[in-house]
Amino acid sequence: MRNPDKNAIHHASISSARGRQYGTNSKEFSDFLSPLRRYLHGQVGRPWDKVYSEIRKAVPGGLQGDHLWMHIKWEVEIHCFERDGRVFARQRYFYVDIEVSGLYVHPRTGLLCYRLLPSRPRLKPTAPVDRIEIAENEEYRKINGIWYYQKFVRLDVSGPPVLELVRKKQLNRRELREFRQAYPE
Repeated sequence: MRNPDKNAIHHASISSARGRQYGTNSKEFSDFLSPLRRYLHGQVGRPWDKVYSEIRKAVPGGLQGDHLWMHIKWEVEIHCFERDGRVFARQRYFYVDIEVSGLYVHPRTGLLCYRLLPSRPRLKPTAPVDRIEIAENEEYRKINGIWYYQKFVRLDVSGPPVLELVRKKQLNRRELREFRQAYPE
């Protein structure tokens, strides 16, 4: 019988899921920001410098404190300016001036303020196009998600128009590509 080498390294696959490695009592980090948001909204109307110093005293240093300050900077727009009686802030990524919405520090008074911009009215979606008239008795029509070319003949000339379908053809790939170029949806 072979003796296994005591110095040999046995590779076993270890799960990367923390819960499988350490059990259900493993620590997990979560951003539970509701208390922070409630606190900040409760401080509206107070000078930002006082609110800032209170948070500075309460928040521990280190990685967790830095992480919390990152969230505070995302919640409160600190660097604002006034133009034509309205308060603006420069966006972090696009460098575009936008009107503030949410929590911000007023540029003249230094107070923590809250302003919610009214939402833009949503455009009503237009009804999907399922029929395009080409000529008087010719059309493209979408039936069950498939586009067809249809040609009609008018039967009764004297009264109301009565049309009879004389040709119906499903569009092939080339025709469908040309159709989409001519009539973008």
